[in-house]
Amino acid sequence: MYLLDTASETPLHIQLYEALKHDIMTTLAVGSKLPSIRKIAQEYRISKNTVESAYNQLYAEGYIESRPKSGYYITEANYQPFVMPEPRAKNNNPTTPYLYDFFPARQAKSSFPLKLWKRLFTKAIDETLDLGGYSDGQGEYGLRVEIARYLTLSRGVVCDSSQIVISGAFIDSMNILADLLRDTHPRFAIENPGYAVPRTVFERFGYDISLIAVDENGLCIEELIRSQANAVYITPHQVSLCLSRTV
Repeated sequence: MYLLDTASETPLHIQLYEALKHDIMTTLAVGSKLPSIRKIAQEYRISKNTVESAYNQLYAEGYIESRPKSGYYITEANYQPFVMPEPRAKNNNPTTPYLYDFFPARQAKSSFPLKLWKRLFTKAIDETLDLGGYSDGQGEYGLRVEIARYLTLSRGVVCDSSQIVISGAFIDSMNILADLLRDTHPRFAIENPGYAVPRTVFERFGYDISLIAVDENGLCIEELIRSQANAVYITPHQVSLCLSRTV
């Protein structure tokens, strides 16, 4: 017998649900049949909708199952409350102070012109921007136009916006290139020692990788020719690195 308080602030279907759930967890056996909705409604003088709401919640949580033309039966509910693990303390401060950070994917915070960026951003943003829509997959058209113009004026590169692809980061660019060149340029060469990120990306796309040595002049051209690679990744600073190792 369940005690349902009509004067309580807790709705009747929640009271019935909690009482039934308690019995299922502590008393009733797996496979036992629950009383019909009509019987519960008549016995406690409540609406069938109230009973049905309680049963639906038990069903949604896996405590009971509905068998066609038979009724509701108790299932094996292996319910255990989720316990949030204790957060592990993370020490973001290095134990040893360093004068220089040689991590290749980070620049000094002071090198970014934040004030200029904020001023230009405020000037450029207006109601014509659709920040909730999907942009061009090749990159914003206006930005590609300006990049093409800059390359022509400052680098002498004759190109237009259709030849420029803007990606979110360096790895995104490498993924795009690796996907584009995979069928036509399957043999990939990279300096050794060299930057590990592009090598990892091209390996993941199934390229045949050749590691090419570097000397005081940079990439060894003879070794590159012997590798028969048809795509090569080089870094402009390798010559200076080689010179520094020989000094």
